Amino acid sequence: CFIARDGTDLVVCREAAQISSDETTASNNDVVWDMRFRVSFRSTGKSRSGQTFTLSRVTPSVWRVLRDENAAAPLEGLPSYVRETLPAIFDSKGLLSVPHAGYIRNDDENRLRPEVELSGIFRSSLPIPQKDEKILQPKQ
Repeated sequence: CFIARDGTDLVVCREAAQISSDETTASNNDVVWDMRFRVSFRSTGKSRSGQTFTLSRVTPSVWRVLRDENAAAPLEGLPSYVRETLPAIFDSKGLLSVPHAGYIRNDDENRLRPEVELSGIFRSSLPIPQKDEKILQPKQ
């Protein structure tokens, strides 16, 4: 894992360099990416069964696409070393979705919506703060 200081916060996250290679899946399969995130696809109408997708991480080029399309705001406050450990989903046309940013490419042919949740494989005994909640340090 990667440990860094962000102001008064201590950040512990996955090392982007340790994320396994890209993973290809079909739309009718759920997949656990990097042993952390379960990815499934929900149809919003007629869709091609078995359409293939590649799961990878958010790279600097993916980040540029999000910024160019004004979709970066939800991840803007995250350090790049954290953003680069989140999943990005690609199809034959390129970047399809970055679920943690709420981004999905807007085109008429896309009828699938990826859904991502923490995998049941992922376990931690550490407290996980809710949004805007900080883990308090013990008083000395």
